[in-house]
Amino acid sequence: MPPKAKAPSFGSQDYWDQRFTNNTAPFDWLSAPHALDPLISEALESVNEVEPQILHIGCGSSLLSQHLKVHVKNAQQVHNIDYSKVVIDTERKRELDSASGDKGACTRWDAVDLLDHVSLLEVCAAGTYSVIVDKSTSDAISCADDVVYPLPYAVTTHDRAAFDPVVDIEPKVLPVHPLHLMAIHLALVTKPGAKWIALSYTAERYPFLEGEVTRAAGDGK
Repeated sequence: MPPKAKAPSFGSQDYWDQRFTNNTAPFDWLSAPHALDPLISEALESVNEVEPQILHIGCGSSLLSQHLKVHVKNAQQVHNIDYSKVVIDTERKRELDSASGDKGACTRWDAVDLLDHVSLLEVCAAGTYSVIVDKSTSDAISCADDVVYPLPYAVTTHDRAAFDPVVDIEPKVLPVHPLHLMAIHLALVTKPGAKWIALSYTAERYPFLEGEVTRAAGDGK
């Protein structure tokens, strides 16, 4: 029998760097760039801000990065981030060339490890974003290995008051599902009430959002 095909290493930075080095053409996962327009428009209207910030995670070479500009007054409201610096450099240059060198007409681009809160906070300020756009990035993150972390975790979105009881908890080192860790980190950089718009192969990616996951158009979540 022929050997079984090996699944792509979607959780590996080397995999994505190699993929984007070999293929620089734009590529969109699951659906067209405009597929999430109704949800994005609804989310932006609900936050009632003059210039709400959009964080596009795992942007890759998707045309969605450019399409998001139709939803904002200022291109700088859109922040595209990806694990691969290769694709970030490529797409930043592609946009700048299309804007004839006008940086003011361009979105923001940064390479970030969403599973490392230090990496994230180097380019994304805490409590900044009102809308997270996730087009199958959750699917790729879910293919990564569990992350071993000491718990209680160093990052919290809870403001500890002076009168909070001090509980002596013995630290434990436990494996954490990568998508769960990413969700904690996204909460760190978003505003209260922010919207996470995720298009995924399955809503089963989000057991920690039970009761909060709603169906988008088509089969996406």
